[in-house]
Amino acid sequence: MTGRLLATALLVLTAAGLLACAPRALNSAPSATIEPTATAKPAVAAPTSVPTAFPTLTPTDIPAPSPTPSPIATDVQTPTAATGSAGLLSLADNLDDPQGYCVDVVGFGANIRLDAPLQAHTCKPGSDDQLFTTGDNDGRGFRLVEHHLCLAAAMEEPNAEVIVAACDSGMVGQPFLINKEGRVYLDREYGPTLCLGVAPGSGEPAGGRNHLRRDLALYDCDHTHPVLITWEMVNP
Repeated sequence: MTGRLLATALLVLTAAGLLACAPRALNSAPSATIEPTATAKPAVAAPTSVPTAFPTLTPTDIPAPSPTPSPIATDVQTPTAATGSAGLLSLADNLDDPQGYCVDVVGFGANIRLDAPLQAHTCKPGSDDQLFTTGDNDGRGFRLVEHHLCLAAAMEEPNAEVIVAACDSGMVGQPFLINKEGRVYLDREYGPTLCLGVAPGSGEPAGGRNHLRRDLALYDCDHTHPVLITWEMVNP
């Protein structure tokens, strides 16, 4: 009995000694360093292509603007001579004279030359040697207001001179009419073939304030440039 008690006590003492040594063993062992686990970052995908320049637009890439419609003339008036109206018989195109060319009697005032061929001269508003009225020659023709003479052709052929003469619609070279196209032509049954016109080229100095002149004659209506044979009646 005494022997079993001694054995039991020995076992208890041995166990207690082992438990006392265990903490020292644990404390003497180096503690393992725990490295932090690196968290993997998501990979960034590289761009598949990098533009090196801005795109260039070609003319075909740019839409063309819609054309602006041109205004349509609905009431275009061509020059005509009203019966009994007085004014200057003026070339519609000024050509090389800023003031334009008008049918003119050579001379002025007391020196007017009613027997000389007419000319195209720088327009002089208010001048009696350029003032004509229409419709006084049996309802036709052009009359020089202050001198009661009418526009006439010296002969009825191309290049004939143009003069003023006694108003007589039955006389050769009379009367002249003006149509909607501004042609001043001899009134004949076969229509406008001979038209009043100015000489081509440049105007000649005519004295005064930079005045110019050109010869005046009959021209073939169909074979003369329109700017040389297109007229209008304008207010003086």
